[in-house]
Amino acid sequence: MPLALVTRVSKGVVNRYSTHLHSSYRILVLFITSSLFWHFSNQLLVNRDLVLNNKKVASYND
Repeated sequence: MPLALVTRVSKGVVNRYSTHLHSSYRILVLFITSSLFWHFSNQLLVNRDLVLNNKKVASYND
């Protein structure tokens, strides 16, 4: 097997593996960021509801 063919095959394997790794890594990052965003948006909604409820309670007390 000539050396050029070996390097070309190994480069192809490495490229295929790195693109596969990159796509799974991208999916993982997307999953983590979406779950974090979901968590923080839920926290913000809960905090907003608490603030609104407190304002309602305060206005009822007045």
